Amino acid sequence: VSQPLEKGAAACYVQPIVPQVQVAIPVEPAPAIVAPDAAAGSGGVAIVTNETVAAGACFQYQDKIVFSRLDASQPNAHYELYLVNPDGGGLTRIPVSQDYTSDAAVRVYRYPSWSPDRCRIAFSADVIENGSPNTDIYTLKPDGTEMKRLTNSPAAEQDPDWFSDGQNLVYTSNQAYLPADPDKADLYTVKTDGSSPAVMLSENSRMYEAQMFPGYQYVAFTWDLKDNTGEVFTSAWFMNIEKQSLTRLTPEDGFHYRYPSWSKDGSRIAVA
Repeated sequence: VSQPLEKGAAACYVQPIVPQVQVAIPVEPAPAIVAPDAAAGSGGVAIVTNETVAAGACFQYQDKIVFSRLDASQPNAHYELYLVNPDGGGLTRIPVSQDYTSDAAVRVYRYPSWSPDRCRIAFSADVIENGSPNTDIYTLKPDGTEMKRLTNSPAAEQDPDWFSDGQNLVYTSNQAYLPADPDKADLYTVKTDGSSPAVMLSENSRMYEAQMFPGYQYVAFTWDLKDNTGEVFTSAWFMNIEKQSLTRLTPEDGFHYRYPSWSKDGSRIAVA
């Protein structure tokens, strides 16, 4: 971007991973993964890992993009899940099977995320249960079958993303702050069978939109913090999971940075 933006404007950026500030201990290389190389001045990341994604089981979905959109064609319009080709062709609505009791009504399907082998999609669903709204994490096959619920609490649980092993997910939950402060949220993990939910990161603030590094060691996320004047600003961060160290990627410049997304090789992060 060659020209400065005015406040209130929005743009997308892609930049090498050059930390703006380090919190706790420095990010250090882990076995098989080389972290951001500030000493070499490259600002990049080299992946030296034997991890690969098997392309055989669900090869027909390898090039598909999954997203959610408001389906105004339905009588009670709500967000549905869709698949589309990178060129915009082949738009297909996923016929989500609703395995709910008669007193539950689905309102919204959002935040879809592919499993590493492209055989399942994680997403959040807003439903009405016993007269109250509830947002939980689910997975299903790309054809809409075998829908599985992974979380079940009064909290808002959303923004799921997969670990590269395909057996665990990271997500956002405000469970620890209900009912007093529902705008705050922590990062959690859960196994794909719904077992072992656990806190990954809690800072008594709002952290969300987590994205796993194409390996195991890092997670990028959005964090709402207050500056020294008390104004809330939104920035992109990443955490070294093993070391529990935090690194801010974007500056405190009056703009809000959201939706961090890793490149496939882990060398860059796109933010909006």
